[in-house]
Amino acid sequence: MSKQKANDTISGLKRDTKIIMSELDRWVESLGNGKYNPADFKPLGALALYPDYSIQQVRSEINGLVDEIISRDLSGTVLEIGLGHYGSTHFLWRLLFERVVTIEKAPERCRAFACNYSEFYNGVWPTENDHSSFVFGPSSDANVVRKTYNAVRPQIDMLFIDGDHSYQGILCDWLLYHNLVRKGGIVAFHDCATDTPEQSEVPGFLEKLEKGNIDGNKYQLHRIVHSKHLGIAFYEYI
Repeated sequence: MSKQKANDTISGLKRDTKIIMSELDRWVESLGNGKYNPADFKPLGALALYPDYSIQQVRSEINGLVDEIISRDLSGTVLEIGLGHYGSTHFLWRLLFERVVTIEKAPERCRAFACNYSEFYNGVWPTENDHSSFVFGPSSDANVVRKTYNAVRPQIDMLFIDGDHSYQGILCDWLLYHNLVRKGGIVAFHDCATDTPEQSEVPGFLEKLEKGNIDGNKYQLHRIVHSKHLGIAFYEYI
Protein backbone atom coordinates (compact mmCIF):
# COMPACT_ATOMS: atom_id res chain seq x y z
CA MET A 1 0.00 0.00 0.00
CA SER A 2 1.41 3.39 -0.95
CA LYS A 3 1.79 6.18 1.58
CA GLN A 4 -0.87 8.22 -0.20
CA LYS A 5 -3.28 5.28 -0.15
CA ALA A 6 -2.59 4.81 3.55
CA ASN A 7 -3.35 8.44 4.32
CA ASP A 8 -6.63 8.15 2.43
CA THR A 9 -7.52 5.03 4.39
CA ILE A 10 -6.89 6.57 7.83
CA SER A 11 -8.54 9.90 7.08
CA GLY A 12 -11.91 8.79 8.48
CA LEU A 13 -13.71 9.56 5.20
CA LYS A 14 -14.79 5.96 4.53
CA ARG A 15 -17.24 5.62 7.39
CA ASP A 16 -18.70 2.28 6.43
CA THR A 17 -18.64 -0.54 8.96
CA LYS A 18 -17.69 -3.24 6.44
CA ILE A 19 -14.79 -1.20 5.06
CA ILE A 20 -13.52 -0.25 8.50
CA MET A 21 -13.79 -3.77 9.88
CA SER A 22 -12.03 -5.12 6.79
CA GLU A 23 -9.12 -2.77 7.46
CA LEU A 24 -9.07 -3.80 11.12
CA ASP A 25 -9.04 -7.45 9.99
CA ARG A 26 -5.92 -6.75 7.90
CA TRP A 27 -4.23 -5.21 10.94
CA VAL A 28 -5.20 -8.07 13.25
CA GLU A 29 -4.00 -10.66 10.75
CA SER A 30 -0.58 -8.97 10.60
CA LEU A 31 0.17 -9.27 14.32
CA GLY A 32 0.40 -11.90 17.04
CA ASN A 33 -1.55 -15.03 16.18
CA GLY A 34 -3.66 -13.06 13.71
CA LYS A 35 -6.88 -13.57 15.66
CA TYR A 36 -9.50 -11.77 17.70
CA ASN A 37 -10.46 -13.06 21.14
CA PRO A 38 -12.82 -16.02 20.63
CA ALA A 39 -16.33 -15.80 22.05
CA ASP A 40 -15.52 -18.38 24.73
CA PHE A 41 -12.38 -16.56 25.92
CA LYS A 42 -12.19 -16.30 29.72
CA PRO A 43 -9.80 -13.91 31.52
CA LEU A 44 -7.70 -15.80 34.06
CA GLY A 45 -5.64 -13.02 35.60
CA ALA A 46 -2.63 -10.85 34.87
CA LEU A 47 -0.12 -13.68 35.40
CA ALA A 48 -1.89 -16.18 33.16
CA LEU A 49 -0.38 -17.19 29.82
CA TYR A 50 -2.76 -16.65 26.89
CA PRO A 51 -2.45 -17.24 23.17
CA ASP A 52 -0.99 -14.15 21.50
CA TYR A 53 -4.29 -12.64 20.35
CA SER A 54 -3.83 -9.59 18.13
CA ILE A 55 -6.72 -7.71 19.73
CA GLN A 56 -8.44 -8.14 23.09
CA GLN A 57 -11.88 -7.91 21.50
CA VAL A 58 -14.49 -10.29 20.15
CA ARG A 59 -15.01 -9.27 16.52
CA SER A 60 -18.81 -9.17 16.59
CA GLU A 61 -18.78 -7.02 19.74
CA ILE A 62 -16.35 -4.40 18.45
CA ASN A 63 -18.24 -4.49 15.13
CA GLY A 64 -21.38 -3.57 17.05
CA LEU A 65 -19.65 -0.61 18.67
CA VAL A 66 -18.42 0.58 15.26
CA ASP A 67 -22.03 0.49 14.05
CA GLU A 68 -23.06 2.68 16.99
CA ILE A 69 -20.26 5.17 16.43
CA ILE A 70 -21.11 5.57 12.75
CA SER A 71 -24.88 5.72 13.26
CA ARG A 72 -24.43 8.48 15.84
CA ASP A 73 -22.03 10.37 13.56
CA LEU A 74 -19.26 10.50 16.18
CA SER A 75 -16.06 11.52 14.46
CA GLY A 76 -14.24 14.18 16.48
CA THR A 77 -12.02 13.06 19.37
CA VAL A 78 -11.93 9.78 21.29
CA LEU A 79 -10.17 9.29 24.61
CA GLU A 80 -9.09 5.73 25.33
CA ILE A 81 -7.81 4.49 28.69
CA GLY A 82 -5.54 1.49 28.15
CA LEU A 83 -3.75 0.75 24.88
CA GLY A 84 -3.73 -3.04 25.05
CA HIS A 85 -0.91 -5.29 23.92
CA TYR A 86 -0.89 -4.34 20.23
CA GLY A 87 -2.86 -1.08 20.29
CA SER A 88 -5.49 -2.55 17.99
CA THR A 89 -8.37 -0.45 19.31
CA HIS A 90 -6.24 2.67 18.88
CA PHE A 91 -5.73 1.56 15.29
CA LEU A 92 -9.50 1.16 14.91
CA TRP A 93 -10.30 4.56 16.43
CA ARG A 94 -8.00 6.18 13.86
CA LEU A 95 -10.30 4.85 11.14
CA LEU A 96 -13.31 6.49 12.82
CA PHE A 97 -12.16 9.68 14.59
CA GLU A 98 -10.20 12.77 13.66
CA ARG A 99 -8.15 12.57 16.87
CA VAL A 100 -7.28 9.62 19.11
CA VAL A 101 -5.80 10.16 22.57
CA THR A 102 -4.74 7.13 24.60
CA ILE A 103 -3.62 7.04 28.23
CA GLU A 104 -1.14 4.20 28.72
CA LYS A 105 1.15 3.54 31.67
CA ALA A 106 3.64 1.49 29.59
CA PRO A 107 5.42 3.79 27.07
CA GLU A 108 7.09 0.81 25.41
CA ARG A 109 3.68 -0.42 24.27
CA CYS A 110 3.03 2.89 22.54
CA ARG A 111 6.42 2.78 20.87
CA ALA A 112 5.80 -0.77 19.66
CA PHE A 113 2.39 0.24 18.30
CA ALA A 114 3.89 3.19 16.42
CA CYS A 115 6.57 0.98 14.87
CA ASN A 116 4.04 -1.68 13.86
CA TYR A 117 1.79 1.00 12.41
CA SER A 118 4.62 2.54 10.41
CA GLU A 119 5.54 -0.86 9.00
CA PHE A 120 1.91 -1.64 8.19
CA TYR A 121 1.41 1.63 6.30
CA ASN A 122 4.83 1.89 4.63
CA GLY A 123 6.39 4.62 6.74
CA VAL A 124 3.33 6.55 7.94
CA TRP A 125 4.07 7.52 11.54
CA PRO A 126 0.85 7.59 13.64
CA THR A 127 1.59 10.83 15.50
CA GLU A 128 1.93 12.83 12.27
CA ASN A 129 -0.65 15.63 11.95
CA ASP A 130 -1.82 15.18 15.57
CA HIS A 131 -4.03 12.26 14.59
CA SER A 132 -2.68 10.09 17.42
CA SER A 133 -1.54 11.29 20.85
CA PHE A 134 -0.35 9.34 23.88
CA VAL A 135 -0.26 10.33 27.53
CA PHE A 136 2.11 8.14 29.53
CA GLY A 137 1.40 7.11 33.11
CA PRO A 138 -1.43 5.94 35.39
CA SER A 139 -4.75 7.51 34.42
CA SER A 140 -5.28 8.66 38.03
CA ASP A 141 -1.98 10.53 38.25
CA ALA A 142 -2.53 14.29 38.62
CA ASN A 143 0.03 15.13 35.92
CA VAL A 144 -1.56 12.62 33.52
CA VAL A 145 -4.99 14.12 34.16
CA ARG A 146 -3.66 17.63 33.45
CA LYS A 147 -1.95 16.53 30.22
CA THR A 148 -5.03 14.61 29.08
CA TYR A 149 -7.38 17.54 29.64
CA ASN A 150 -5.02 19.79 27.70
CA ALA A 151 -4.86 17.23 24.87
CA VAL A 152 -8.61 16.74 24.41
CA ARG A 153 -10.13 20.14 25.14
CA PRO A 154 -12.79 21.28 24.81
CA GLN A 155 -14.76 18.00 24.52
CA ILE A 156 -14.63 14.46 23.23
CA ASP A 157 -17.07 12.31 21.27
CA MET A 158 -16.29 9.05 23.04
CA LEU A 159 -14.61 7.82 26.20
CA PHE A 160 -13.49 4.17 26.06
CA ILE A 161 -12.56 2.80 29.49
CA ASP A 162 -10.41 -0.33 29.31
CA GLY A 163 -7.65 0.19 31.86
CA ASP A 164 -7.56 -0.87 35.50
CA HIS A 165 -10.48 -3.28 35.92
CA SER A 166 -10.67 -3.01 39.71
CA TYR A 167 -13.73 -1.24 41.07
CA GLN A 168 -11.59 1.61 42.37
CA GLY A 169 -9.81 1.91 39.02
CA ILE A 170 -13.01 2.02 36.97
CA LEU A 171 -14.65 4.47 39.36
CA CYS A 172 -11.62 6.75 39.28
CA ASP A 173 -11.40 6.72 35.47
CA TRP A 174 -15.10 7.43 35.15
CA LEU A 175 -15.08 10.25 37.70
CA LEU A 176 -12.01 11.89 36.19
CA TYR A 177 -12.94 11.77 32.51
CA HIS A 178 -16.64 11.19 31.80
CA ASN A 179 -17.52 14.89 31.99
CA LEU A 180 -15.25 15.51 28.99
CA VAL A 181 -17.80 13.79 26.74
CA ARG A 182 -20.05 16.13 24.79
CA LYS A 183 -23.82 15.77 24.73
CA GLY A 184 -24.70 13.05 22.25
CA GLY A 185 -21.34 11.35 22.73
CA ILE A 186 -20.89 8.00 24.41
CA VAL A 187 -19.04 6.50 27.37
CA ALA A 188 -18.08 2.86 26.75
CA PHE A 189 -16.67 0.12 28.96
CA HIS A 190 -14.96 -3.09 27.92
CA ASP A 191 -15.41 -6.41 29.77
CA CYS A 192 -18.94 -5.69 30.94
CA ALA A 193 -19.86 -9.39 31.03
CA THR A 194 -16.97 -10.78 33.05
CA ASP A 195 -18.51 -12.94 35.77
CA THR A 196 -15.44 -13.37 37.95
CA PRO A 197 -14.97 -10.34 40.27
CA GLU A 198 -11.34 -11.23 40.93
CA GLN A 199 -10.62 -10.62 37.22
CA SER A 200 -12.87 -7.64 36.52
CA GLU A 201 -15.18 -5.52 38.62
CA VAL A 202 -16.67 -3.75 35.62
CA PRO A 203 -20.09 -5.47 35.92
CA GLY A 204 -20.44 -4.45 39.57
CA PHE A 205 -19.61 -0.85 38.80
CA LEU A 206 -22.04 -0.75 35.88
CA GLU A 207 -24.82 -2.15 38.03
CA LYS A 208 -24.35 0.70 40.49
CA LEU A 209 -24.18 3.20 37.64
CA GLU A 210 -27.54 1.97 36.31
CA LYS A 211 -29.16 2.10 39.74
CA GLY A 212 -27.96 5.65 40.45
CA ASN A 213 -25.66 4.57 43.27
CA ILE A 214 -22.61 6.44 41.95
CA ASP A 215 -23.65 10.07 41.52
CA GLY A 216 -27.42 9.91 42.00
CA ASN A 217 -28.14 9.66 38.25
CA LYS A 218 -29.44 6.48 36.63
CA TYR A 219 -27.60 5.78 33.38
CA GLN A 220 -29.28 3.79 30.61
CA LEU A 221 -26.71 1.25 29.53
CA HIS A 222 -26.69 -0.56 26.21
CA ARG A 223 -24.78 -3.84 26.04
CA ILE A 224 -23.12 -5.50 23.08
CA VAL A 225 -22.43 -9.02 24.28
CA HIS A 226 -21.73 -11.99 22.02
CA SER A 227 -19.32 -13.78 24.36
CA LYS A 228 -19.32 -15.45 27.75
CA HIS A 229 -16.91 -13.19 29.59
CA LEU A 230 -16.12 -10.01 27.64
CA GLY A 231 -18.71 -7.65 26.11
CA ILE A 232 -18.97 -3.89 25.65
CA ALA A 233 -21.41 -1.60 27.46
CA PHE A 234 -22.04 2.08 26.72
CA TYR A 235 -24.41 4.94 27.45
CA GLU A 236 -25.14 8.19 25.68
CA TYR A 237 -24.11 11.35 27.48
CA ILE A 238 -27.18 13.60 27.69
